[in-house]
Amino acid sequence: IKRRDAVGDWYQIDGLRGYDKILKSNSTAAEATDANVLGVSGTTCTLKSTLANGTYVISATKAGLSSARQTNTDGSVTSTVSRNVLSGFAIVLYNGTGANATVGHGLGAALKMVVAMSRSVASKNHCVYHAGITNSQNGGIYQNLTSAWNSDPIIFNNTAPTSTTVAIGTYLSPSAAAYLLYCYTDSAIQKSFSYSGNGVADGPNPYLGMKCGRTLVKNASASEGWEIIDSTRDQTNVTKALLELNTTSAENIASDQLD
Repeated sequence: IKRRDAVGDWYQIDGLRGYDKILKSNSTAAEATDANVLGVSGTTCTLKSTLANGTYVISATKAGLSSARQTNTDGSVTSTVSRNVLSGFAIVLYNGTGANATVGHGLGAALKMVVAMSRSVASKNHCVYHAGITNSQNGGIYQNLTSAWNSDPIIFNNTAPTSTTVAIGTYLSPSAAAYLLYCYTDSAIQKSFSYSGNGVADGPNPYLGMKCGRTLVKNASASEGWEIIDSTRDQTNVTKALLELNTTSAENIASDQLD
C-alpha cells in the first residue's frame, strides 16, 4: 500500500504475519504492530484511520488460504509457509541461527526472485536475489536503497535457490532474529526477467506472453530507484505514472517508461 498524492511510507503486509504487522520497503525499521492500517475480511480490505486521507494504490498477490499455514522442514531451519503453487508465490517465515542455513519455501520450482526482510532487527537492508543477474547468489540488491547489485556472499551464501529451499548466509541469519521471505517463481500470471538497455527511444521488447498489471524495474548495474508502473494508475500508452519502492516520495509523472 502506498500513498500517491503525498509523501508516505510503503506498507508491506501479509496474512501469514497478520494484517496488523507492518514492514516498510523504504525503511530498515523492524516490524511494527498497527491495528489502524488495514482490515481484511474475506475478499474485502478496509483502509483504516492511518490511511484515511489522500489517494492510495494497493497491489495484492494471492498466497495460500488464511487457514493454509504450513510447517516446512525441507531446509536446515524449519520455516512457516503460505504458498500458491499456481501463481508462483510464497510467504516464508523463519528464525536465524547465527550460521549459514537453508529454508524451505514449498513452491516445488526453482525461484526467480527472493525478497528477504528482517522483522526483528533494525538497520538490516532488505536483500533481493534475482535469477536474471549472473551469479546473483553471490550478492544481492537492496530493496530499500538505489544502489546497484552488490557482491557479498554472506547474503545468500553464494548458493542459488533450489526447487525446495533458499540458502541464507549469516547476514540473513542473526541468532534468533525473525525474518520474512517473499519467494517468486515464473507462472502463467507472473514473470521475472532481465534485459540490457540499448539507449534508444524504443528500447528492448521482452516477450512475456501476458499483459502486465504491475511491473517492477530495477537497474542492476547502476544506482537507480525501484520503479513501479501499473495499468490501474496509468491506463494509456506510454505509461508515465511512477512510484519508487525505495522512497516515500509521492507519485511522479516521469518521462516515457513503458509501452
